[in-house]
Amino acid sequence: MDLNVSHLNKLDRDYVLLIKKIFNEGVLCENRTGIDTIAISGHMIEHDMASGFPLLTIKKTMFDAMAVELEGFIKGITDKKWYIDRGCKIWNEWCSPKALKRYRTYFPNDTHTDKEIQLELTDLGKIYGSQWNNFGGVNQLNEVVNTLRTNPNSRRMIVSAWNPPELDNMALPPCHVLWQLNKIGERVDLVWYQRSVDTFLGLPFNIASYSLLLSLICHVTGNVPGKVIGMLSNVHIYKNQIDPINEKLIPTVQLEVSYDLPTIKISKDLTNLHEFDASKHVKLVDYKSHPFIKAEVAV
Repeated sequence: MDLNVSHLNKLDRDYVLLIKKIFNEGVLCENRTGIDTIAISGHMIEHDMASGFPLLTIKKTMFDAMAVELEGFIKGITDKKWYIDRGCKIWNEWCSPKALKRYRTYFPNDTHTDKEIQLELTDLGKIYGSQWNNFGGVNQLNEVVNTLRTNPNSRRMIVSAWNPPELDNMALPPCHVLWQLNKIGERVDLVWYQRSVDTFLGLPFNIASYSLLLSLICHVTGNVPGKVIGMLSNVHIYKNQIDPINEKLIPTVQLEVSYDLPTIKISKDLTNLHEFDASKHVKLVDYKSHPFIKAEVAV
C-alpha cells in the first residue's frame, strides 16, 4: 500500500498508517469468529486533546451512538434494550452466555441458531459498565474521580473491566481491558490497554469514547484534558473488511480532501459524572467528514 497521507490531520494520518502497517506486516490468523484476520502484535496510538476531539474525518464515525454507549457504561447499564432505544446498535448481536444457556434450558426444542436467539435476548451480563461500577463491591469509577479530586498525583487511578470470575457472564469479554488516569503537570492524561483491536470498526469508536470519558471526568473535577493514549495488543483487520478498505477508504485518502478535527461542548449543568446524559450534556461542533463506510462486524 503506497499512499500520500501528508494532507491528513494527525489522527487520520496515524490511523491510515496503522492500516498500512497491518497490510504490510500483518500475518493471517484464525480466531473464534471464523473470519480470519490480518494481525500484528503491539502498537501505540496517541492523541493530544488540545488538537480537537478525535473523530476520524476520512470516514464518518457515529458520535451519538458512541456517546450513548459511554453513558451506559458510566451508569452501569447491562440491558441491551436501553442502548437500542437510544439509537445505539453496537451490542445488537450479543447477549450474556448465561442468558443464552437459560433460554436453551427453558426452550430445548427451539430450532433457531444461537446467533438468532442472541439478537432477541437483552441481558448483556457483567460487561464494562457493570465492572466499572461494581467490581467485587467496589465502584471503581467513583474511586478514580474521588482520587483525582483529593490525590491527583496518585499513580493508582485505574479502572479494570477484566474480572476473570465473571468473564463467562459477559456478552463479550472486555476488548479494552483497563484504563488509567495520570495527572502530568497541569493536565490529565488517559491511557488504556486493549487486548483485541478491530482496527476498522472498533478502534475509531474506542479512541473517541475514551476521549469523551476523559473530557467528562475533567469537566466534573475542574481539570484540563491532556493526552489519550491507547496501548494496543492484538491489532487486526478482518478479511471481510479488506474490500471496503480497498474500495472506499483508500480512494477517499487519494482524493487529498482533508478536514480539521471537530470540538465538543459539555453542558455546565453536568456536575456529577453518573448524571451524564448523552442527549443533553454533550454537543459535537463543526464535524466534517467523508461518508460512513459500511463493513460487517465479526461476532
